[in-house]
Amino acid sequence: MTVWHGLALLRRRPAFRALWAAEVVSLAGDWLTYIAASILTVEQGGGPFAVAFVLVAHTIPSAFVAPWAGALADRFDRRSVLIGARIGQGLLAAAIVAAGATGSLAALQILLLLRVTVGALGQPAHSGALRRAVDTEELLAANALDGATWSVMFAVGTALGGFLAAIDPVVALIVDAVTFFVSAAVLSRLPAMPPGADRAPAGVLASIRGLRDALTRATADPRLLVAVLGKSPIAFVHGGAWVVLNSAAPDIGIAASGALTLGVLQGVRGVGTGAGPVAATALVGAGGGPRRARLLFEASFLLGIGAFLALVDGGGWWLVVPVFLWGAGSGANWVLTSADVQARSGDAWVGRTTAVDWFFHAIATSAGALVVAGAATWAPMAWAGVPVLMLGASAWLTLNVWARRRG
Repeated sequence: MTVWHGLALLRRRPAFRALWAAEVVSLAGDWLTYIAASILTVEQGGGPFAVAFVLVAHTIPSAFVAPWAGALADRFDRRSVLIGARIGQGLLAAAIVAAGATGSLAALQILLLLRVTVGALGQPAHSGALRRAVDTEELLAANALDGATWSVMFAVGTALGGFLAAIDPVVALIVDAVTFFVSAAVLSRLPAMPPGADRAPAGVLASIRGLRDALTRATADPRLLVAVLGKSPIAFVHGGAWVVLNSAAPDIGIAASGALTLGVLQGVRGVGTGAGPVAATALVGAGGGPRRARLLFEASFLLGIGAFLALVDGGGWWLVVPVFLWGAGSGANWVLTSADVQARSGDAWVGRTTAVDWFFHAIATSAGALVVAGAATWAPMAWAGVPVLMLGASAWLTLNVWARRRG
């Protein structure tokens, strides 16, 4: 199954087509804010911790709301959950525009955290809806197209975001607000997607227990557990490298400004996150096996981050190579582990299992960003990323050795 099979699914599966189109619209705006918020933070004197907070605000809500997000996806109509999340995000994005226009960095970051929190409530619902929109044997192709689309929109959105941010970051924030409402309108075309008879129980404590039970179910299946935990070591290293990239962008000198340089490099990373899944799924289709493909591209990711940290101080266009490997490895990791989680969870549990997956991913990403921000207070920025790379690579190696021994 490849991205090309995923494109064929757009013709045959109307529900998948609506999900895909809604993501295209929403992601286009998301990455505009990604760049605009980072540039506003740097321009208003934010240090490494302020830069790290932009990434933390984009990720940590997935951990905080994971119990409720998973329960929502396995208890209520997934179409309704997705539409409600988009409308809530749009309203908060409009408030972010006001904060950006008035120069209130604190308000912008708080509102960004709230907006991403609302979006995180819909993440497991998207995974559950995707599982319902296609057949089980089509999940890898659907996730490959999903990942490639994310990458294309990341490349386009960050490049455009860098351009708009160089003019006025508030313009990028306005476009982002509009895209959420357009995405909600597209999602309204989905059919009803209520969960099956085995619904997640209601209540706060029951939701927390549901997350615990999903993790317990995963520990009973070593292959599912590896899929659930497989994003975390990569995410930890990515979070740290992201802070290095955003902090160092003004001094790299690829383009006329830090905003344009960041847009270019993030765009290259976006291209890599699209190319990685395409190549990885092609390798799987050629008989390489999902595990072999995942290990190959994760190793390329770690090598890319290592080269990026080693070379970032010198700046220059050659940085596009390690940044591309960074994107290719993380993109392949995301698609292969996500497809495995969806295929092995079962429809009744896919929301809660996805929530566990996102919980560890969010914690790892945020931890990596904060570790680099803390290390940067006593070491040069590039060196501050080295501990994150070493710890993440060690965790990755440990997980895969354990998986191999368990068969």
